[in-house]
Amino acid sequence: MQHIALYAGQDDNYGQAEKNIEVYLRIEADDSQIHRICEHYGGLLEEQSVDFDGAAELKAVQKMASLPNEEVVYAMSDGCQLPTKEGLTD
Repeated sequence: MQHIALYAGQDDNYGQAEKNIEVYLRIEADDSQIHRICEHYGGLLEEQSVDFDGAAELKAVQKMASLPNEEVVYAMSDGCQLPTKEGLTD
């Protein structure tokens, strides 16, 4: 049931998620419970994201350090900062 509440919690609001569960599954749901479940697992995902971001940055810095100064690197990014030899750039 938790995975259903998490999926439904992606709706516009938790009240709408509650109504959708009740209409489609004919199960009583509580919007505050959906909110608590989404907050709990969202927090766990944010913690993992921080660990992942740090590991990715470290790997990028190590890779750049191994490139010769004259090496040309072609890259595309979308809304993130990349570590360069001059520091972080958008």
